[in-house]
Amino acid sequence: KYFNENQLARITYVWICVTGITGLLMPLFSIIDVSFASIGILILVIALIVRSTILLKDNVDKLSLRKVFIEINLFVIALILFISIEKIILL
Repeated sequence: KYFNENQLARITYVWICVTGITGLLMPLFSIIDVSFASIGILILVIALIVRSTILLKDNVDKLSLRKVFIEINLFVIALILFISIEKIILL
């Protein structure tokens, strides 16, 4: 075992922040235009990072980890939906 649970939780939090920042870079690479999708993604990123701060507690339980894992997956699904809807609208 290389990392304890608190270390894994902090590594996961950093990974979540980087994932959110990557979502914010999409307009820069013309994956999406600056529109409602950009605003929606910004709101999603802020919500994901704020809700994931639970990982920074000293004692992280498995239920919290599972909840954050589900939220990461929901974030990615919502991100894909925003991109898809924007591409359909711009056809």
